[in-house]
Amino acid sequence: MSIEPMLTMSGHVPPDLLRNTEPPAPPTPPIVRQIQEASLPDGVKKALLDYWDERLAEEQTRVTELIKVFGSNFGGLITEDPVAGSFTLASSDLPRHFAGLMQQAVKELRPPARRTRGTGATR
Repeated sequence: MSIEPMLTMSGHVPPDLLRNTEPPAPPTPPIVRQIQEASLPDGVKKALLDYWDERLAEEQTRVTELIKVFGSNFGGLITEDPVAGSFTLASSDLPRHFAGLMQQAVKELRPPARRTRGTGATR
């Protein structure tokens, strides 16, 4: 990793004095690397990566809401029951995400349907 972007991001050196001020790309999470390196068809890899992105986005939203719940209830006057108000955070789109993943993966793994030559009769 180059030190120049870090010097600029930390404010120690103005960007116009350096050549390379592009921040480094964030590291690839281990689970994404595992999906990318798995010996699976590309369509299944894409389905798994989409599944990961959906689950991650849902969890990030849930944590943001929890921060709001705890912040509003511990930072001042409690105006509503924090437990009752946070039950909606317990709901999840996991079943829908998982069902979608399985449908995509099965479709990718299923061999293409063979076309049979017709005998003149229509089906």
